[in-house]
Formats: sequence, structure tokens, C-alpha cells
Amino acid sequence: MNIVVTGATSMVGEAVIESAISHGDHVLAIVRHNSKKLYRLPDSNLIRIYEADLDEMSKVKNLSKKYDLFFHFGWGNTNRAFRDDPRLQEENIKYTLDAVDLAHRLGCEKFVLAGSQAEYGLKNELITEETRPEPIAAYGMAKLSAEMLSGKLCEKYGMKHIGLRIFSVYGPYDSDSTLVSYAVDSFLKGEKAEFSKAANIWNYIYSSDAGEMIYRLGSPDVDSGIYCVAGEKSTELKNYILQIVEYFDKEVLYSFSEESNFKPVNLCVDMSKTIGVTGYRPAVSFRDGIRNIIKYRSAKL
Repeated sequence: MNIVVTGATSMVGEAVIESAISHGDHVLAIVRHNSKKLYRLPDSNLIRIYEADLDEMSKVKNLSKKYDLFFHFGWGNTNRAFRDDPRLQEENIKYTLDAVDLAHRLGCEKFVLAGSQAEYGLKNELITEETRPEPIAAYGMAKLSAEMLSGKLCEKYGMKHIGLRIFSVYGPYDSDSTLVSYAVDSFLKGEKAEFSKAANIWNYIYSSDAGEMIYRLGSPDVDSGIYCVAGEKSTELKNYILQIVEYFDKEVLYSFSEESNFKPVNLCVDMSKTIGVTGYRPAVSFRDGIRNIIKYRSAKL
């Protein structure tokens, strides 16, 4: 296949490209101008780099190939400071629709959009694709709006549409501000890591597993619809942290706060639909994923 990937240097975008190349696909990787993250992309003659910002999808041209599949991971203003800004998040809805237009111009038969667990809001039940979305932050609201409107536009163009509800992906290219990166960096530096009560029920999936799962959801055989992307098992966040602690041979310093009015978040996911259509189960254990991250981040410090 010939595929297009926006947000190509993001952790998930890079992972999907790795999977695509392993299957022999040709990839058009759309990246921001002067991206400093091109080093993340594999060195392969199957990749073509095209520089265009999110607001330039309508200007992408001079592409001689017909493409089959479009993955849209590009999303602006994802930093915590901007995630609840309605105006900034609204821009991403237009960018998503511009990406659908581009997919149509390139002859794609399928459009895959990266959504988020944030679309569900706060839930206390097992989450499935049928769970009612009730986002509480502008980021989740914009993701849900982009999902619904891009689905409508794909219907107009006769393209299949996949809406991904991606849960917590972790991996070597994770942001420095995430819990996993913070814990690993603190322990590598010999510093004390201070955590919240960590009683939320959480779900992590390693980046390479997420990449392969998403790649398979792009298969022509997979019908349009909403699909969760997550690990098979959810557990209390504290259990994940303790697994990181156990990986270190030396004694590390850490503490959990005691919040009296704590309201836990539930990210317990039913993955039967996605596993059923892709035939793929996550292969990297949390412990093995942490080992890879420690190796990568220790080289950076």
C-alpha cells in the first residue's frame, strides 16, 4: 500500500510508520517545516518526507502517486497549558477536515483519525466503543467534534472512516512531563519522585504495540467505526509506578500523597472489538517497555 501520515514524528505516528515499513508499504510522511524530530523516522527508501504545517494541507501538491490510506495524527496545541483553550482547540477541527480533503485528492479509500480517551470524560464503568462520550476539557471536545465531522465528510467522499480512541501510549519518545518519564528520570538521577495518591485505574500500551494495532485498523478489511487502542489490562496507577521501582536494582526514593477527597478516574477498557478485527494483542509487557525507556532516557541524561 501507499500511505500518508500526518504528525509523522509524533510517538504514535513514528510507531505506525515503523509498522508500515515492516509490511513493505510506501509512506508519505508529512512533517512540520524545519522539524527537529526527523531523527525519529527510520532510515528507509520507502519513506518520502513532505514539509507542511497543519494549516497548509490544502497546499500539498506535486505528488505523483495515488495513495490508499491516510493516517491523521497531526494536532496542534497539545501542551497542558493549551488543552482547555476552546479557540486553540477549535482550529484542529478545521485542520482535520482539510486533511480529509487532502486524502480525497490523493485518492485514498480510508481515513484514520487519532482520537483520545479524553473524549469519554470521567467514567466509572468499563469503557467500550459504545460508551457515551462526555468530554470535559476543550481538547476532548475538539477531538470528538473532529471525529464526527470528518466521518461525515468521509461519507460524502465515499471513504471509509476510522475513529481511534487512543488511551495512554508510552515509549522512548514520550514527553518529559509524563508520569513514566518523570519517574524514570527521577530514579536515574537519584532524586526523590513524588506522586499523587495514584489510585486511578489506568491503562498503558507500549508505542510499538499501539503502532501495529493502529496500522492493522487501517486495513481495507476493517469497517468504518470507532475503535479503542489500549492495553488488554487496566490496573491502579500505583501498580505501574511500583513496577518501575522494582526494575531499578538500587534503592530509589519515592512517596505517594494521601488525598482525603480523592475522586478516582477509571480507564478500564474492553479491547475485544479492536482485537477481534485486527487479530493483534499487545506483545510488550509494561516491564519490558520500561526497560526500553530506561535505556533510551539514560543515554539522554
